This record gives sequence, C-alpha cells and structure tokens, in this order.
Amino acid sequence: MAGQADERGEASAQLRALVVPLRHATISSRLQATILAIGPENGEAFAAGDQLVAFDCRSYEAERLRAVASADAAEAAARVREELARAGSTSRLQALLAEADAARARADVAVAEQVVAECVIAAPFAGRVVKRIANAHETVGFGTPLVEIVADREVEFRALVPSRLVGRVAIGDPLSVRIDETGASYRAKVSAIGAWIDNVSGIVELRASLAGDGTGLLPGMSGTASITMARERRDDADGAP
Repeated sequence: MAGQADERGEASAQLRALVVPLRHATISSRLQATILAIGPENGEAFAAGDQLVAFDCRSYEAERLRAVASADAAEAAARVREELARAGSTSRLQALLAEADAARARADVAVAEQVVAECVIAAPFAGRVVKRIANAHETVGFGTPLVEIVADREVEFRALVPSRLVGRVAIGDPLSVRIDETGASYRAKVSAIGAWIDNVSGIVELRASLAGDGTGLLPGMSGTASITMARERRDDADGAP
C-alpha cells in the first residue's frame, strides 16, 4: 500500500482490490435420483427461476400418489368414526384415534409433495454458470454438488487495509478502482469495514460498493483502488470525551 499527504490534511492511499460477487452458490442435490437434464453450459447466462437441474422422479411421484390415496382413505374413515361417535355407536376415543390417523396421513402427503418439489431445481437468482459439476444421466445422492453459479452482475470490491489506517477510513469514503485486466476505472464507496484485525498480518478487510455502472466487471478481476482519507476522524461533537 502506497500513500501521501496533501495540504488539506488528507492522505491518499492505494490498495489492491478484488472484484467479488455479492451472490455465489454451489447448488447441491436434495434427492437420491438420476439427472434428466442439467444446464446451462459453463459460462452461459440464466434468469432467476430458470431450470438448472431436472431429475427423474417417477418413483417419488408414485410415492406421492400412494400417500394421497392413503390420506383420502384415512380421512374417509375418520368421518365415519365421527358420525358413529355422534350416534353413540362407537366411543369418542375411537373417533379421535381415527382423526389422528388422518392427520398422520396428511403429513405423509406433505412430505411426499416436498420431495417431488425438489425434482426440479430453479435458479435462485440471475447470473451465469461457473462450473457444471455433474452431468445428465448420472445418479447422485443427497448433498452431491451439481452446479456452481454466480450473480456476475452483482459485484463489489474488497481490499485489505493496514490496521494503522483503519481509524482514518469511514463508511461512505469514495474510491476509484482501476482494473488491471481492462484498464477501465470504476467509482465506488466504502460500504463496510471489517470487525476483526488479523493479529499476524495486521490488516482488516474493507468492502466497497459500486457507485456507478459496473459493465465489464467480472468476479475475480483485480486492480488498484485509490482512496482519500482524512488525517484524523473526530466525533461529530467537538470536544466529545
């Protein structure tokens, strides 16, 4: 990090900055099933809600239908028990037990429907595919990574600041970041300052949000961030203890 002071009691500093996505995820399977389709391809874009993965779920759908049929039968039996209890032909306990059976059957339906809902994985946000990890026709288990995605249009800058300068950097301070890969410059503002100073390196992380158009930025790019800091930060009230 390089820096110099000016006549106004301010100091400019240069930091190495990295372009980091605000949202990045590795999508994993929540089923044991065979993949029917997976896409888009590496590097391709998708919209929020687009299908990323589809599984062969015929067996899970059959289980759902069986659960629905069992629930229908249990609810019919519960209604009959309730009518008999009202007529005094069976005990209230028997009617309550029948209703409990119906409730368990309805819960089984809810579980089966949730499983079937996992048969298609939709994109949680718009972005691009970083890496397809699995392929169509492969059988995967619960928790198997399938595809890595990133919101490539939603990025911020991150830089490391020496602890001795932390007190001179404030939220909202402007930065100018020149990207090594393209030579383009972007405006940003400090949005967060790390809450923990590394006791070995003596540095803390700084985050900065874009203050303008981020066209051309890709996660992983790096550059030099120029920031102007006051020599001292005082409380809003002069003379505050």
